Amino acid sequence: MNFLKKEIHSGKAEELQQIFPEGFVFFNVIYGLTWCEFINKTEINSPLIEEGFTEIDWAIKQVNSQKGKEAFNKNLTLEYGAFYQGWTTLLLGKKLSLVNQNQRRTIDIESFQLKCEKIANAYSTNEFSYLSSYSSGTWQADNIICLATLALYDKLFAPKYQKVIRKCMNYVESDLDANTGLIPHSVDEKSPRGSSQSLINVFLPEIDSILARQVYIKYKKHFLDRRLGLVAIREFPKGHAGVSDIDSGPVIWNVGGVASIVGIKAMAVHKDFRIARSLRNNIEGLGFPIIINQQKKYFFGTFPMADAFIAWANVMQIDEQQTLSETNNRATFILITFSINAIVVSLLYLFWIRKMN
Repeated sequence: MNFLKKEIHSGKAEELQQIFPEGFVFFNVIYGLTWCEFINKTEINSPLIEEGFTEIDWAIKQVNSQKGKEAFNKNLTLEYGAFYQGWTTLLLGKKLSLVNQNQRRTIDIESFQLKCEKIANAYSTNEFSYLSSYSSGTWQADNIICLATLALYDKLFAPKYQKVIRKCMNYVESDLDANTGLIPHSVDEKSPRGSSQSLINVFLPEIDSILARQVYIKYKKHFLDRRLGLVAIREFPKGHAGVSDIDSGPVIWNVGGVASIVGIKAMAVHKDFRIARSLRNNIEGLGFPIIINQQKKYFFGTFPMADAFIAWANVMQIDEQQTLSETNNRATFILITFSINAIVVSLLYLFWIRKMN
């Protein structure tokens, strides 16, 4: 977290906004969510608790600022869109979940309640179909985040959104991809993608545990793969291929960078610790991690959005005792690592340059 803290306080989120349409908000939100999970598993008397809450509050302030909102359209059915409202509300809710009920700040409670009410009202107005993420498109994963925030509200306060959630989930189940039985990537792209599937499988259990289990099984069937013996998550379903884009990050041999990193967390959430550990170790081996001045960074620190997602994925506790039987051949792993690291870094560099231009 030291590297991310330095980067985010030195304006890296603003730089990422020039590359990604939601770079400023996403970098801040993932940073804040990582601190939330870190605090949740840290001893209560640790000095890191105070630092963590300071950083979470800072991230919340950033995403609620005019700079955080300016990339999004205020005049959508859901003000500023499903991406902005979903992720920013989730961050605030996760912070509230760390605080005893009688110690929560009134301003945080009122803000969270208001944002949740906006989301619920937008779904009712929209007749329970998907809400637009931006003016230019609608992504299902962003809607899953919105619904996860409503489910979180019902855990933190007196339940009030189950009817809305159920109607929305009925719509989700009616709109699954016919070939895979999975939630499509976007309204325009009806087939599923690994980048969004990994994210969906992190949050769907918080909304509907039964559907989440069914979706997870299909996710593994269609997206879990191996390359040269190493576990990976595909960007496109088995039997299909495609090229990288702003959602997927680098795609190498049909393996998705974002899909595999977030896949660590998806596997851990579903207690598939053996696969989660293998994915984590592969990222460690292929990501060029270096530690300088107590700051750990991947890919030589040239792609901080990846560092943020890796931190968020890895903060999830993996039960090491349940991972012993899932091992990659060490000799094969070392050989592959040294053989393709140059390729990975080259492609990441080219991907970065293409987005900068």
